[in-house]
Amino acid sequence: AVFFFTGHHNTMSALQVEAPFVGFRSFEFWRSGTLLFLNTFLPTALCSLSLVLFSPSRRGGTPTPTPIPERGGTRKGRGTQDESLGGLEELVEGMNLLSACSLFCNATNVYVNRHHLMVWAVFAPKFLFEAILIMVTSVCRLLLLLLLSRG
Repeated sequence: AVFFFTGHHNTMSALQVEAPFVGFRSFEFWRSGTLLFLNTFLPTALCSLSLVLFSPSRRGGTPTPTPIPERGGTRKGRGTQDESLGGLEELVEGMNLLSACSLFCNATNVYVNRHHLMVWAVFAPKFLFEAILIMVTSVCRLLLLLLLSRG
């Protein structure tokens, strides 16, 4: 939703190509490409990171021990979870799983509509944008998880 809230659309012609030139007099390929990429995908990545940072598990709770019936013991999460993260790993894994399910459904839709007249105008750009967005947000969440587990 943040992607569309910032004025972006799932088409190549709707890329905000004026964004990399704000504040610069000359064109530089790598700088402009990086700024265009950040303008397109950074708001959604920041929203994804804020979900992880401001999650209830970050505010102080550790997972409640759950009984294991066959062994009769208790465990916390997976048993190898770092106590300082307090369920953050499960949150990140869940968010990545939901993103993967969304991408799978989108890929299935592209496959089913592969002979449709508008496949390259509607379905393929949506798949492309969603795939890139999922890669960016997953990498950001995993990097955040690595940073939080070290500190």
